[in-house]
Amino acid sequence: MEKERINTKKRVFAGLLAVLMIMSMAGCGNTAKSKKEASVDEKECVFMENTDFSVDSSINIRKVIKVGEDIAFISYDSPGGKIYYKPLTGGEENVIYTSQKGIGVDNITEVDGNIGIIEDQDLKRTLKVIDKDGNEVSSVSLSGLDDISIDINSSSYSVTQDGEVAVSTNQELILLNKKGRETKRIQFPAGIMSSCLTKNGEIAVFGAENQEKVEVTFIDPKTGKKGTTTQISAEYLDDGAVRTGFGDYDFFVKKKSGLYGYKTDDKTDHMICDFNTSVIDGTNVKSCLFLDMEHFICQSYDSTSQKFNMSSYSKVDPSEVGDVKTLTVGSIVSSYELQQDITDFNKTHPGVRISLIDYSEEEDPVAKFSADIGAGIVADIYDVSFGYGDITVNQAVQKGLIEDLTPYLEKDPDISEDDFLDSIMRASKIDGKINYLGTSFLINALLVKKSEIGDRTGWTYDEMMEYIYSKPDDVYPFEKKGKQEILSGFLYAGMSEFVDWEKGECNFDSESFKALLEYSNRGTDDEVTEWDPEMNFVDDLQNGKQLFYNGEIEPTIWPLYEKFFDGDAAWIGYPDENREGYYAMIYGGLGISSTCSDKDTAWEFIKFCVSKEQEGKSYPDAMGIPTRKDVFEVFMESKMASEPYIDEFGNSVGLVDGCYGLGNVTVDLRALTEEEAQEFRDLTDKVSNVYTEDNKIKDIITDECKLYYSGEKSLDDTVKIIQNRTQTYMNESR
Repeated sequence: MEKERINTKKRVFAGLLAVLMIMSMAGCGNTAKSKKEASVDEKECVFMENTDFSVDSSINIRKVIKVGEDIAFISYDSPGGKIYYKPLTGGEENVIYTSQKGIGVDNITEVDGNIGIIEDQDLKRTLKVIDKDGNEVSSVSLSGLDDISIDINSSSYSVTQDGEVAVSTNQELILLNKKGRETKRIQFPAGIMSSCLTKNGEIAVFGAENQEKVEVTFIDPKTGKKGTTTQISAEYLDDGAVRTGFGDYDFFVKKKSGLYGYKTDDKTDHMICDFNTSVIDGTNVKSCLFLDMEHFICQSYDSTSQKFNMSSYSKVDPSEVGDVKTLTVGSIVSSYELQQDITDFNKTHPGVRISLIDYSEEEDPVAKFSADIGAGIVADIYDVSFGYGDITVNQAVQKGLIEDLTPYLEKDPDISEDDFLDSIMRASKIDGKINYLGTSFLINALLVKKSEIGDRTGWTYDEMMEYIYSKPDDVYPFEKKGKQEILSGFLYAGMSEFVDWEKGECNFDSESFKALLEYSNRGTDDEVTEWDPEMNFVDDLQNGKQLFYNGEIEPTIWPLYEKFFDGDAAWIGYPDENREGYYAMIYGGLGISSTCSDKDTAWEFIKFCVSKEQEGKSYPDAMGIPTRKDVFEVFMESKMASEPYIDEFGNSVGLVDGCYGLGNVTVDLRALTEEEAQEFRDLTDKVSNVYTEDNKIKDIITDECKLYYSGEKSLDDTVKIIQNRTQTYMNESR
C-alpha cells in the first residue's frame, strides 16, 4: 500500500502516454546516504565543462567510444554514417571512415585500442576494425547474425577480451566466436534494453524496467551461462547509458540525476558526478563516457538544433566553484520539468545552487522519504506532487512542516495569486492558505452517459447510490469487480467526504459510508491488484455493464472519450455534499520546508519554476496542463491549431495528426473545435478539490472490511471500528 499514491498518479500520466503510443573517479558515496551526508558528497561530485573542448556543431553525433587516450564517434550522416577520430590533447576531429553506398553502420565499439565498425549490407554484417588513421586492421563476417533484423537504436555490441562478439537485441543476447559464428543465444522474454562488458570481462545485460528498477544479469562470455542477477534503481538504461568500468567500479551507469559507478561485490552504485551541482542538464544527456575518474565526455541532445552534440567535463575542487549557496529539493518522483527547472535556475543564478534529492532512485521512495523526515533530515524545498512521504500534504501542513506561501505572494511585485487559474488556486488552498504552487495539472472526474444523468454535473453519495441501485445486479460501477476494488473506486477521489484534516474529524459511521460498504459487498471475492489493459472495460461501458470511467481529462484525448459513448458522453464530479466533486491532480507542486535555512531564496526558486517564461517553455513536454492563466491560453491555442506556427515562447506547434486508441476505440488525432475547447474550459472552472490519497486510512478500511466481507462482522460493528481507529489516528497525527 505504501507505493499506491506514487503508482496511481504515475499511471495517470502513463495511461495518457499509452493512449498516444499508437501514433508513433573517486566515488562520492552510496545514493542511500542522508541529506546531511550528501551535502558534503555533492561538492566532491562537482564537474565543470571544459570550454576549450569543442566538436563541429553540424555533426549529429550518434555514439562515442574511447580509443586509447582519445575518442572516436559515429555520426548520423546519410547514407550509412561517418566515423570521426578526435585527439583529446588538442586538434580537430577528422573523418577516418565513410560508409560506402549500400552499406550501413549498425554500431561502433572499442576493440583492443582500435575502432570496431559493425557494417550492414542487406542484413549481412561485418566487424571491420580500423586504427585511428582509418587503416583496416582486420575484418570478419558476422555470419551468426545473417538475416537477423536488428533495431540499431535498441541494440548493443561488445567485443570481449578474447575477441568474441556479444550482441544484445530486443529479447536475446547472441554470442559469436572469433570467426563470427553463433555459439550461444540467451533468451530474455521480458526484454533487453542494453548490455555492456564489466571490467572483469563478464557481459552485463540490462533488462526491461520494472517499477523503477532495472534487472541486471551477468553472463559468462565463454559458456553463455547466466550468473548472478541484481537490480539497479533506474528508469531506463539504454545503449550509451551503461559503460564498461575500471578502477573500483565494474561498470558505469548514467541516471537522470548523475553518473554512478557500480560495484558488484556489495551490489551498490556510487555517485561520481551530480548533474545538478555540476549544472548539467541531465534531462537531455544521452550518454557519458569516462576517460578516467576525473574526466568524462558527455553526449546530449540540443532541442533547438534537434541534434546530439558533445562536451567535455573535468572534476573540480569545491573551492573552484566559489561561494555558492546550496538549497535542496526533495522529490519522491522527479519529473523532466523539475529537473529542467533546476538546471535553468542554476545557470541563471550563479550564486545559488539548487540540488535535487531524487527519492525515486531509492528502493522504496516513500519509506526512504519518510525515514529521512523522521530522522530530521529535511530538504529545503519539497515537490509534494506525490504526497509528503507516508502522510498527505494536508497532514504535513497541519503538523507545521510546510511554510505558508501566502505572505510571499502578497509582497512579491512580480507574481500574484491572480496569475493562476482561479479554480486550481482555490482547490489547492489548505485552511485558506497557499502552501505550494504547482506548474501543471490534470482534471479527474467520472465519464458517464449523458442520457443517463441529463444536465446533472454533480451529486451527493446518496444520489449516486440511488442511481447505481436502479441498475440490474450484473451491472458494476467500475471496471474492477472485487469487493475491495469497488469500495476503492468509490473512495478513489471521494475520501475527503469522510475525512476533514482541517477540522481533524472523520465520519465513517455515516449512513453514506454504510451504503457504500454495503453495496461493495455485492462484488466478487477475486481482486485484480493491478489495472489490466486487456480488460474489456470499453465494451462494458458501451453495453451498459459498467457505469463509470475514472477519467483523467486533458484536451488532446477529448474526442476519444466522446467516442466511448458514441457522442452520448458527459462528465460528472465525484460525489460530495456540495455536488462539486471535480478533482485536480497537481504536478510540480513546490512548497518550502518550515525548517528551510533560506526561505527567501527558496521562494525565488519556486517563483522561477511557476514563472510565465518557465511554464511557457516547458508546457509542450509537461505532465499536465499549465496552471498559469496566460500560459493556459497559449496551451489551448496550440490544441486548436489549424496550421503550424511558432508560439510566443519559441515552441514549434505542429498540426495534430495520427490516431490514438484505448480498448476497442480508436479515433483520429485532430485539432479541438471551439465548442470542445469551451467545454474543457468549463470543466476547468468546475475544479474544487485536489486529489490526495491517504494510504494509512485506506489500510484501516481494508483491514477492517475483511471480516465484514467474510460475514464474520456486522456492518454496524465494522463502521464503528473504522470510525474509532481513524479518529484515533487523526488525533495522533495532528
